[in-house]
Amino acid sequence: MSSPARFAVGRLQAEAELRPLLWALWDVLDREGFRVQTYLSRACYEPLDAATSITGLCPRHLDSWLMDPDRVRRIFSRTARRSDLSILWGDLASATPHELSRCDVLAGWLKMPVLGVLDVTQLRQCAWPARPRELTGLLLDGISGDGDYAYWKTTLEAFWNLPVFGALGSCAALRGQVRQLTAGQEPPRELCRLLGQDFLRYSSPVKIAALAQQAQLTQCECGEANAVNAVEAVAESFYVSAEAVEPSRPRIAVAYDDAFHCYFPDVLEECELAGAEVVDFSPLRDESLPADTDLVYLGCGDPLRFAAQLAANTCLQSALREHVCAGRRIYAEGGGMAYLCREILLPDGAAIPMLGILPSAVQFNTDARRPVPIEIPFHAKSWLGEAGQFLRGYRSDRWQFTSLERAHLLAVGADSRPEIIARHQAIGSRVHLHFAALPQLLRNLLRPCPAVLGWAAR
Repeated sequence: MSSPARFAVGRLQAEAELRPLLWALWDVLDREGFRVQTYLSRACYEPLDAATSITGLCPRHLDSWLMDPDRVRRIFSRTARRSDLSILWGDLASATPHELSRCDVLAGWLKMPVLGVLDVTQLRQCAWPARPRELTGLLLDGISGDGDYAYWKTTLEAFWNLPVFGALGSCAALRGQVRQLTAGQEPPRELCRLLGQDFLRYSSPVKIAALAQQAQLTQCECGEANAVNAVEAVAESFYVSAEAVEPSRPRIAVAYDDAFHCYFPDVLEECELAGAEVVDFSPLRDESLPADTDLVYLGCGDPLRFAAQLAANTCLQSALREHVCAGRRIYAEGGGMAYLCREILLPDGAAIPMLGILPSAVQFNTDARRPVPIEIPFHAKSWLGEAGQFLRGYRSDRWQFTSLERAHLLAVGADSRPEIIARHQAIGSRVHLHFAALPQLLRNLLRPCPAVLGWAAR
């Protein structure tokens, strides 16, 4: 059985802009008729998701800090077989030496050829990065014309003894449009097409596709039947534990609309493989929860942008409160956590009322930076985890708890700020958790919840 075609693309310079070249590459391969599956080398949501609009497949997430090599291979094997070509992308060691999850490590686990991206405008300033040993070839960015491309191609192939597979021009106007996009905005398809058109001036998609075909995994790592069986066996172990499981399938209601849309696809698929029924609903439009919902899952998104519409949907607000009062569970993170809180506080002091299930206000931070990796223990027991149990994830500073009244503190960061809080059976987290990389927490997510916990009557 053939190995899935794949390669990795990594940034070599910390200040280089990777998105325009990536979008151009995906567009060109899509034009050539390849069904492309993209993988981020970090379990964080990408603020600008061009992959879905270009390829038609939502991006996946791999992480060498959260996942061991076997789990990475299982997730990759299960998802890569649905596409013609898989592309892993992120930062290489020379760009971010202190990054906990790195593209080069994941590429090594998956035996992927690695293309390094070099911004030649930085090379002109004599700012040459170290040459990673794992590189298979190069892609150049910021080329000013045919002569510039010929110069850098000749120089780099001689100096680093690596082939150059293509390049993207300076494209100043197009790059300006990319920089003007805001988080959560879908990049215009025409913008990606124009970037792809420029990339074709210097690149051969046939050679890039041929490189992807060179990747080889051992049969036990990539054999389709073995991979599927392994994933199903692991999923079964999540669901079937030493404790009795309800004979009916747990039903997970996932909030999905313009306000809430950030989920790890592999988490939802693992839930289904483990026997759960995953259904969606819209906090913006629906008046009730799906019937017989066991767990409500509120992912990240942009509740601030749709605050008035969310507040106006009083029927669904009542349904969510009744769900909690009946002793059933809600798990929410990021924007979903903010929706559960009493109110959102804006920088100008204004307050926007939300559900009030979590008795806390949250502050919206317009200066939030990239999510940071965090490892913290549970401070207290809940249906999600035991006291003292450690969890890993990525904390976003976009939302900060500002007041805690009658809330149960489940996890606290090193700076003593609350990270995860609960009230009754509702849990809200500032930490984004990739449950497919946290088998014990996924098992707890799927396990029927006790009717009452020690703090549930508060």
